[in-house]
Amino acid sequence: MRGRRSSRAPIATAVVRLTDVAPDGTSAQVTAGILNLTHRGSHADPSPLETGVATEMRVPMRGTAYRFLAGHRIRVSIASASWPAIWPAPYEAEYALHLAGAAGSEGSRLVLPTIPGGGSALPAPPFKTTAAGLREIGRYSAERPTWRVTEDVIDGSVTVSSSEAGERSTSDGRLTLYTSERFEMTARDDDPADARMSNEVVYRSRGHGSEVLVEASGTIQSTATDFHLDVGLNVTLDGAPFFQRSWVETIPRRLV
Repeated sequence: MRGRRSSRAPIATAVVRLTDVAPDGTSAQVTAGILNLTHRGSHADPSPLETGVATEMRVPMRGTAYRFLAGHRIRVSIASASWPAIWPAPYEAEYALHLAGAAGSEGSRLVLPTIPGGGSALPAPPFKTTAAGLREIGRYSAERPTWRVTEDVIDGSVTVSSSEAGERSTSDGRLTLYTSERFEMTARDDDPADARMSNEVVYRSRGHGSEVLVEASGTIQSTATDFHLDVGLNVTLDGAPFFQRSWVETIPRRLV
């Protein structure tokens, strides 16, 4: 996606999605691309946007191969966020897409590479349809994973939380490894700079008469200028303390 955009904020994100729209109105995403617009000229040397000034930008999308059928439409949608896939920019983003180009330049446009038609069709590649014949070397049991999205209409926040856990063991049951992970992420509509993520990870290994337990937790809290990190790690061996460490750090956002 190439175009001219102007923004009301010095930091903004462009999330571009390419969609196939069928005649009945159903749609399917073909590909997408995300760009922090302060990186419009260089990833090594980003620069803030000039508010209200139209700037040439190029948002590459992931490479793929796709055939649009006759009668289908190609839709391009542009958003300023993709929570929780990417961390929110610190400002409420509102920008304009300029369809017409400035003097001597092209306007905003979608550039799609095409393969010339009319050639002979290539034969279908062979696909293996028989089982791979892998040998079973253990057992695995898992708890039911969860994924929840909670919207608080009073304070304008959206929280995404997820959890999953399971245990693997050798066929004879002598070695087991239990793992679990839980995370929660919250962002606010009226103050995107105030975002937060927390997670907890547990590993428990049993075998050869010993038990090793590893517990890690962390939080990331952002403001308009910084990321604040608080991470803790605790390891026990047969119930006794073995290793412990914590990290508390503040990292400048640097146009993120």
